[in-house]
Parts: sequence; C-alpha cells; structure tokens
Amino acid sequence: MTDLHLLVTMMAEFYSESPYTLNPERAADAFRPLLRDDRLGYVWFIQSDSADVGYAVVTLCYSMEYGGFAAIVEDLFIQPAFRDLGLGKTAARPGSVSARGVFGHRSCTSHRVAR
Repeated sequence: MTDLHLLVTMMAEFYSESPYTLNPERAADAFRPLLRDDRLGYVWFIQSDSADVGYAVVTLCYSMEYGGFAAIVEDLFIQPAFRDLGLGKTAARPGSVSARGVFGHRSCTSHRVAR
C-alpha cells in the first residue's frame, strides 16, 4: 500500500467517527501537493512498534498576526486501538517531530514522514 493510499484509508477511518462523508478522490488530490512540496506543510505517520497507527498533517502559511510563517495542525488521528498510549501527546509536544520537521529535521523514532 502506498503512503497516499494509507493516508486516505486512515482519513476515511477518521471521518467515520463523525457525521461527515469523505470523498476519497478529493482527499487524495489534497494530499498529493502536500506530499510533494515541503513549502506547503508536512505529513507524518504516527507509529507504535514500527506500525503506522495514525497520522498528523501540519500545513504552513504566512500569518500577519504572528508576523511570519505559522504551522497549523490540520489533522491528528490515531486509530482507536492505539489511543490513550501517549502517541498524540508525543506528536503534538513542542520540540517533537512536528516542530523539528517544520524546521527541517525530520527524524523521530515514533514517526515516519509520508512520501
């Protein structure tokens, strides 16, 4: 399974917990430029024991309010069986892979950069 297919599959799982319906083609079309161009943002898989169990999407924009680039967490999803293990806290913690990835350092033992 490609990263794109896995992301759309997980996004469908995420949407199934809400009243929203996911359009898989539109989701794939939205992921493609983000996966190709680091100027737009980053996508990471969240892992547990080297298995992909969730994902995080951070997009970048220029903010007048903050006087420069701002990172926005668009999605943060962890499969239900892996919740309450601290994976989300690790992904969102300042100085974790999210902040380092935005500034160019992309390695972390509990995450994998989507391609």
